[in-house]
Amino acid sequence: MSTSTARVDSSVTECNKDTMNLPDSVSPRGRSNEETCRSGAEEQAHSCDRVGTSSEMKKDKLNNTRYFIIKSLNHENIQLSVKKEIWATQVMNEPILEEAFQNSGKVILIFSVNMSGFFQGYAQMMSSVGWRRDTIWSQASGKSNPWGRSFKVKWLRLSDLALQKTLHLKNPWNDFKPVKISRDCQELPCLGILVERFVSFLTRGVVWTLT
Repeated sequence: MSTSTARVDSSVTECNKDTMNLPDSVSPRGRSNEETCRSGAEEQAHSCDRVGTSSEMKKDKLNNTRYFIIKSLNHENIQLSVKKEIWATQVMNEPILEEAFQNSGKVILIFSVNMSGFFQGYAQMMSSVGWRRDTIWSQASGKSNPWGRSFKVKWLRLSDLALQKTLHLKNPWNDFKPVKISRDCQELPCLGILVERFVSFLTRGVVWTLT
């Protein structure tokens, strides 16, 4: 499967751009970038407190796009995911992704192979977590299979992006650590400047082809 023909879905950056659409050195009301980012994250976290009907709140949720960092043990599992259009996370992470899938418009998974020094691309979660546990995934030698049930994914982009190029992108939902320092299934806030730049970097990365 050649990934060079894969189109980037512009809707993966459907965030509230107004609060964060500012140059790096500028922040509203003289606040620092970190304060601005923290404020934006807190605003999103408490968005359910806004006045409105339950139907309006539900509609807002279903229009949202949520983003998660996904860690893969190796490149082989990503190749299998692309070919079979499925993925399986660790059992402990299943409720996190299932909740996001049921309560948002889109769930975008951003992949990084352990110890590779790169992000490898991103895919959209296309179904609920299923009932079947596939045995196709490779795992660390001598360890039990940590993978849960499979769900469908649609790969939107495969490209290598060096983690070092994202050091300036900090995640306020992970103690403002760089996005490269993320556990499996770490969520990223949908704050325009963070996600837009992240996806933009991935889009400009070196596209690779599966053989």
